[in-house]
Amino acid sequence: MIRVFEQATEHIRRGEPCALVTVVRTSGSVPRHAGAKMLVNAQGAIVEGTIGGGEMENRALQLAKQAIADGQSRTATYHLADLQRGDPGVCGGTVEVFIEPLLPAPTLLVVGAGHVGRALVHLAKWCGFRVVLNDDRTELCTPDQCPGADLYLPGPLVDQFDRLPLTAHTYVAMVTRGYPIDVAAAASAPLTGALHRRHRQRATLGSGRPGPPRTGHQRIRPTARARAHRYRNSRRNARGDRRQHHGPGHPGVARGTLA
Repeated sequence: MIRVFEQATEHIRRGEPCALVTVVRTSGSVPRHAGAKMLVNAQGAIVEGTIGGGEMENRALQLAKQAIADGQSRTATYHLADLQRGDPGVCGGTVEVFIEPLLPAPTLLVVGAGHVGRALVHLAKWCGFRVVLNDDRTELCTPDQCPGADLYLPGPLVDQFDRLPLTAHTYVAMVTRGYPIDVAAAASAPLTGALHRRHRQRATLGSGRPGPPRTGHQRIRPTARARAHRYRNSRRNARGDRRQHHGPGHPGVARGTLA
């Protein structure tokens, strides 16, 4: 049982989701009793432990895979009596299992260890992200130069994905020293946002970038900074329209204080 918990801890440390399947109640003749545990990875394979094997365990593996995908705990009851009725065994008893997904904190991959990257690492860690830092300048991608990250990946980003599998829970922030480096990063990683001004984002992620169009969670979405910029512009334009319509003396555009 200790090995199950050790493996679960190691998966979470690496940012890999898994699910813990526990036998919570039994009656009659069954292969394993209450307390038996099994750890399942995101592919639906057993990492450690067993709840009894056979078709019952196979069905629990499929439910564990679903639990990891949707993040929802669930229970399942298996009657082991009649194969003709669809039961997964003939031991004669009943087994109830509880399936709990163990999901790591979302991962933020910060590409660029300059002053913006250092600030972003600190902020993301404070917000609860698992933070991974990458920079092709190996001397900057260190705990001494940029403290606070959970994992440091010095070198070209394209060479790092064996150590950092990208999932739907991985976010990438490109804050490098120049857009040619951003282009290389964008070509090698599915991105959910970019800290860019609009013209630089087009240059980095526009139609000229090689590779197929991105879909689903891989699409580029406007960052909070970009949304705030658009909101300020819309407010500024609205104030300008009111001035033009009402004139400078209208209360809607007056800037002075009341006497």
